[in-house]
Amino acid sequence: DDTINSYLHNPEDSTSLGSNLVYDILFDRNDNLWIATEKGLNFLDIESLKMDRFERDNQEISNRFSSNEIFCIHEDTTNNALWLGTNAGLNRFDVKTNNVKVYTEKDGLSNNLIYSILSDDKGNLWMSTNKGLSKYDIKGDEFNNFGVSDGLQDFEFNHGSSYKSEDGELFFGGIAGYNSFY
Repeated sequence: DDTINSYLHNPEDSTSLGSNLVYDILFDRNDNLWIATEKGLNFLDIESLKMDRFERDNQEISNRFSSNEIFCIHEDTTNNALWLGTNAGLNRFDVKTNNVKVYTEKDGLSNNLIYSILSDDKGNLWMSTNKGLSKYDIKGDEFNNFGVSDGLQDFEFNHGSSYKSEDGELFFGGIAGYNSFY
């Protein structure tokens, strides 16, 4: 209807946006709107226009997020989960149970700062980080990491600079160009 709505953080309102610094926005397969900010994950109910916040210290979330600074969101339609890239690792957020599982460098991730997440046609997750690309085999629960010696433009990538083409080619942008591969 040609109306523009603004959603802003209001420290006096716990149902407002967690922060005005928004890193990523995702419409999931059920037309729910998820917003990644520097202060947690937000959910906007499109019908009522009410906002819910999911933060690291929220007691309703089991096994807390590794960080409130969430850079990217990726939907896992097979497992009804959201994969969240943060400045402190990868978080798997089960949207039905609010359970969180955290993966970090200790689990094999190349770096804890994750800029973008894409899935390939085999269901693996690919993440751009500050230390190359990490591939996570969900079924095998295993990370493989790739660096400059594997042909990457550089070790460091950029926020939100990723794309998956219709034919399955993955693109990740970094500080010295971009990489593409199947």
